[in-house]
Amino acid sequence: DDDDDDDDEAGLFCQLCDRNVHAGSKHCRACDKCVAHFDHHCKWLNNCVGARNYHSFFALVAVVLWQVCGQMCAGAWLLAWVTRNPADADALLDDDDRFPSHLTRLEFQAALAAYLLLCVCLGYLVGDLFAFHVLLIRRGMTTYEYIVSRRDEEAAAEDGRGGRDGAGVRRAHWKAAKGGDVLRCGCSWCGGNRVGVGDEDDGDGDARGSATG
Repeated sequence: DDDDDDDDEAGLFCQLCDRNVHAGSKHCRACDKCVAHFDHHCKWLNNCVGARNYHSFFALVAVVLWQVCGQMCAGAWLLAWVTRNPADADALLDDDDRFPSHLTRLEFQAALAAYLLLCVCLGYLVGDLFAFHVLLIRRGMTTYEYIVSRRDEEAAAEDGRGGRDGAGVRRAHWKAAKGGDVLRCGCSWCGGNRVGVGDEDDGDGDARGSATG
């Protein structure tokens, strides 16, 4: 079922769904349905994030961040313990019942260092995503509204400067997405097809027709 119920009082009409939709809705091409209070389409979850599941999505990001931080702390403590207690670490690693892999202490330390590096990278990515959504919540915006507003600002700045090279525009869009493909999928997978009543002939439906209001 579609995430946006038909509403004759909504004041917006989706040509693809052929029905009225609520303000703040957007038609997702990947899901082929209108999503109420559309935030973004997450290709990692293979689902749109909107009014019905945004709180669950935010909770998921918070739990994943907490888990990664916990794993990083545990790995750092274990690496410090192995480094400070080499004799105990060697005795523990020689126990075939607990460590049948027969790793040496140096190999175990190298594995822990690689594990910590992976945790740091994951923590940065998930932490950036979490902080970005905290910022959006404080501003009362969705991811899609943020990206569209940044594009409008870039377009206005470009007009004021008399043009901008393609590489500069791409860098601005990357910065606006705050996290690369993880967030940009909300735009690249879903073109804006929502139009307001009376705007059916507007050819610029991808961005202007999808803005809230």
